[in-house]
Amino acid sequence: MSGSPAELAIESALRHGNALAKFIAPNDTKATKSHQAGFLLPTPPWRTFTNLPPVEGKDAEEHVKILWFGANETASRICWHGAKKHEYRLTRFGDRFPFREAELVGDLLILVRTGDLRFEAYVVTGDDQIDQVLVALDIEVGKVWGVYTGHIPEPSTEERVLDCLTRRFESFAIRFRDFPDTTQFSHEAVESLRSCNPAALNAGPDETLMHLVRTEYDLFRHVERKLCSSMVTSGFASVDDFLKTASSIMNRRKSRAGRSLENHFSWVLTQNGIPHKSRPAIEGRPDVVIPDERSYEIQIAGKPPVWILGVKSTCKDRWRQVLQEARKVRTKFLVTVQPAMSSAQIADMMNHDVRLVVPREVRRNYSKKDLGSVLTVQGFIKIVREGRASHS
Repeated sequence: MSGSPAELAIESALRHGNALAKFIAPNDTKATKSHQAGFLLPTPPWRTFTNLPPVEGKDAEEHVKILWFGANETASRICWHGAKKHEYRLTRFGDRFPFREAELVGDLLILVRTGDLRFEAYVVTGDDQIDQVLVALDIEVGKVWGVYTGHIPEPSTEERVLDCLTRRFESFAIRFRDFPDTTQFSHEAVESLRSCNPAALNAGPDETLMHLVRTEYDLFRHVERKLCSSMVTSGFASVDDFLKTASSIMNRRKSRAGRSLENHFSWVLTQNGIPHKSRPAIEGRPDVVIPDERSYEIQIAGKPPVWILGVKSTCKDRWRQVLQEARKVRTKFLVTVQPAMSSAQIADMMNHDVRLVVPREVRRNYSKKDLGSVLTVQGFIKIVREGRASHS
């Protein structure tokens, strides 16, 4: 096989019409001292990877063959632990299996079912490669796992809210013949929740941020289907024409995801009374400065401190970019929905005075020993408020 793991994973998923994508967590690897022997698999989409239903009070297992890109085929097991833990585990890989090392935490495992009890598996590393898989398979950024089922949508909210949002999305989509900019998408996501699920906007900074990001993702997909469906179904004049269209769609998806998180984090700051400036005109062009550009330039002793933040949907590779931004401020903060990071990477960030800010739902997937180094959104807002109070 030739091509990158990301390209081959996408090709395999499209060819077989299915994929389970899961970010590798610390307890999937040798990074913790857990006695668990393999990858934790999510229970809700169990039909995508096993014939064993999740029966409470009963343990079960089935033997599978998995062809790993970059490694050998393994005779593995999928185990359902129903007596105590109520979880699925993928186990048995052999002594020299290369994909359970600690440095792989935060990488993306793709499992494609190719036949009964047979799979292909890919471990995708690097932010750009991971983004490529997520957008190609239409998997939501920020979730610990996701499934590709040949573009068959799966319900994600309570029926009443879903119906209301769908009507809002349709009303929004018919206004455009070309893609609106990300600011319009973000604004409509806020207004859609305000109309259909107002409790989501008052659920706390962490929960609200995730509600907003997911709502905009669903809105974007709705508009994308409307604007691109005729283009796709009408066919293409040449392979080059197809590749150009596909590249345009994927680039639009990637650029929107990052800007969406930035827009909604800014909204959350505003709702919590934190003055700030997005994309300020200061050295290195950081994503956010608190409270403003003038405070950064002056930096008067005894005045409220200045906070510099980067906002990146994934940051396993990209986090070092913030080191080049706003050099007058030593400690930087990095807001992300990266579903996991290795302890070594988090320690490296701390050594470079970079603190992660991760929504509570996503932060639960991080190793327990690292949680003291990873702030929630609420936690970040709290220290900003305390920092201001201590300098007033």
